[in-house]
Amino acid sequence: MKINLGCGRDYLEGYVNCDINKRYKADLYFDMESEIWPFKDNSVSYIKAWHVLEHLSTGYLHVWKEMYRICKNKAKILLAFPHHLHDNYFSDPTHKTPIS
Repeated sequence: MKINLGCGRDYLEGYVNCDINKRYKADLYFDMESEIWPFKDNSVSYIKAWHVLEHLSTGYLHVWKEMYRICKNKAKILLAFPHHLHDNYFSDPTHKTPIS
């Protein structure tokens, strides 16, 4: 199984698209920072989280624990986020966690 975490407007065919915001098209809606994710242990082979992690705050560690729990052995996780010192990071007030 492949999941697109925090899909926003980027709905991808062949993925389970997940978001917290119901104004976006997604397959599952949940709060990734505080809820147990609706996936079985060792069931996911690929996670795409494109410009998601920098928007997290107090549940940042919970997200990493859940990714570890649901991923199969040798699963791939594709992450993208702005550099923590770049203007794009500071210009977005929804960025909460700098990642270096």
